[in-house]
Amino acid sequence: MALDIYVMPLWRFKAGEYDSPLEAWLDDSDTQNPVTPRRSFSPIQWWRRWKGKRQAKQIVAAAARQLDCDLAWNDDGEVVLEEQAAYGFVALRAYAQWLDLREAIPRFEHSPRGNYYEHPVMLRQESPLPRFQHLVEHNCHNGYLVPVAFDRVVQVEPFQVWGGYEFFHSFGSIPAISKELATLKPLLPSPDDPAVADEAKQFIQDGFNTLETACQIGLQHGLPVIFYG
Repeated sequence: MALDIYVMPLWRFKAGEYDSPLEAWLDDSDTQNPVTPRRSFSPIQWWRRWKGKRQAKQIVAAAARQLDCDLAWNDDGEVVLEEQAAYGFVALRAYAQWLDLREAIPRFEHSPRGNYYEHPVMLRQESPLPRFQHLVEHNCHNGYLVPVAFDRVVQVEPFQVWGGYEFFHSFGSIPAISKELATLKPLLPSPDDPAVADEAKQFIQDGFNTLETACQIGLQHGLPVIFYG
């Protein structure tokens, strides 16, 4: 399944008031059939908005209990970013963790079949407290980054998939992960870096560029970054 990334109000996302990046692209490119304006406010739309705002409040409340801090921002506005993350962020997260493990794993290899969830760094059971803790602990696949400063990632909204396995949505901080990205930027592999496999470099750089841009837009507008995979 494709990974979509948005910058928008959390309640609007939960209410379904957005287009997927593909739908948005088709709307922009179809000059013969322009986007149909949204219909006037209807009872169904009112219900979806009420439900979306309630779900957003529940998510924020669950995160606030775990963090023991106030989580407040002006969660209102339009969709300001809708993009498809072609390479995802797993390679970037693995690379950030590898930087702390270079003595044990001298070379960052391309993951088998391009699946960086199977990378040796991601499968390692024992590792030091990560320097890029937010980036490593946030799954950047299903979850949220909000425009509030706090130190650690928490997990909210448990859900089950086929087979009964339970997963969560990661909940993190745009200011915190933005600081980590600023520290990571000069450490990204250069084109001639022999310690990083050539096949992996594009995955790492593309993930970094997409995430950095989304966080900058999120901070600019004071809105969450949302991952939907």
